[in-house]
Formats: sequence, structure tokens, C-alpha cells
Amino acid sequence: MSESSPILEHRELPPAAATWVERGALPPTPLAVVPGSRHAGWERWSRRQRHAWEWRRVRALAGSRLGLTVDLGCGFGDWVTRLAAISERVVAVDLAPGFVTEASRRLEASGHRDWRAHCQDVRTFTAYDRADLVVLGGVLTYLDDDDALDVLSRVRERLARGGLVQQRDWCAVNLGRSHHHVVDGQFRAHRRPAAYRELARRAGLIVVEERASSSLHAEQLLFQTLGLRREGPTRLLAPLGCALGRVATAWAARATVAFFRRRA
Repeated sequence: MSESSPILEHRELPPAAATWVERGALPPTPLAVVPGSRHAGWERWSRRQRHAWEWRRVRALAGSRLGLTVDLGCGFGDWVTRLAAISERVVAVDLAPGFVTEASRRLEASGHRDWRAHCQDVRTFTAYDRADLVVLGGVLTYLDDDDALDVLSRVRERLARGGLVQQRDWCAVNLGRSHHHVVDGQFRAHRRPAAYRELARRAGLIVVEERASSSLHAEQLLFQTLGLRREGPTRLLAPLGCALGRVATAWAARATVAFFRRRA
């Protein structure tokens, strides 16, 4: 069953929101959030590796059976069917009606019976409580520091004891400078990972695990090859994967960084 607020007319939306409404109207492919990318092959491959690594870490850190999971900024629902497989209840939220419609379709197709999909702004959404897992996939990049802190604080207040927050954002790393800018009316922040750690601390959350994309890509490849898809050998090889990733991004300016957090 799904619940959605009334879909707003496009003309009523501010430019930042209108951008996501337009992307939600695109075909549900991995490139919908980066339309016109000149590196489509890389986008698809890196997305697969990142999602596979993050899913392994979710299972390791959150457990194999959860009560409530919440996907804030669910997009087309890349994560909702994964979450439905291990959760009693699933809540999906996004600003773009097209995203919510596709996420709802995927949840319906999964056969899961207890789910809700909301077409709302994640900055003000609070219709959940005692969540075992909250996913923030590339959300805080588009929020200023005050809004990002508010979102993290609200999430912390609604976490169950022992609950986990999975966050992923596009960060300035190594030689890159942190900066904020506005493109077509849409705010974007490229923060250093340390800035996200500080926002989390202020919100009452602590980081339990953190990786930049090239490190997690290397670790996932080790899992698939030398680790032979087994966690034991992969844990032993993880430092090698992280080292390879750090070497690969030594001169990088930007990278996807994944964080896992719990209540302080």
C-alpha cells in the first residue's frame, strides 16, 4: 500500500525541486540522476560496485532481519526492493513524483505487503519512528549545512536503539577543495568527509565506517575475485583494497564517500 501527498504542478516548484521532477520523468535507468554523462559505462559499472559493497556492509552492520527501514531520497527505488527483502516495513520518500511512482511499482512487484511511498521533501518528512535503518543516498550534497544538520538530527531522533544510518555523498577529497555552488537554481555542496563527520557529531551520530569510492570499489573487486565472495578472506584483504583505493585517488578532487553511522 502506498501513501503520497498530492503531486504539485511543475510551475509551482522552485528551480531546485523542478530539476528533480524533470529527472523523475526520465526513463528509470542508472543514468537518470546524471543525464548526459560522457562516461556512461563508468557510471553503470561504478554504481554496481558501490551498491554491492554498500549492501554487504548493511548486512554486516545492521543484521539480516530488520523491522523498519526508511529510504530518504529513494530515487527510482534502486534500494527499496533490497530493503524489502530484509525488512518487515519499508518507507520510501522522494520529492519527484516520477521517482515515487517507479519506487512504488518496484515495491508492489516485490510482493512486500507493508510499505509506504511518500512524495514529500526529505527536509521535513517525519512520518516514521524507531527505524532500524535509514538510507540517505546522495541527499545531503544538495542541502546547505543548516538543512543537512536538521535532516541528520531528525533521523537520529527517529532511530531505534542500535539503528544504522547509511549515507552516501559526493565529496571533495585529497587535492579537491570543499565548495558550495548553485547550478540552474540548485544548490550543491562538495564537502570534505571531515565536514560530514562534524555534522554527524552535532546531530548526535557517530561514524562506525567510512570509505571513499575507489577504496570500496577495490574492496568489492577483492571480494569477487581473491575473496571468492566470502566475507572472511575479504576482511583480511580489506586493508589492501583500501590502500589501492587511496593510491588511485591520491590526486583526485572528488569521490563518492559512504558513511555508516549510529546514535552517539
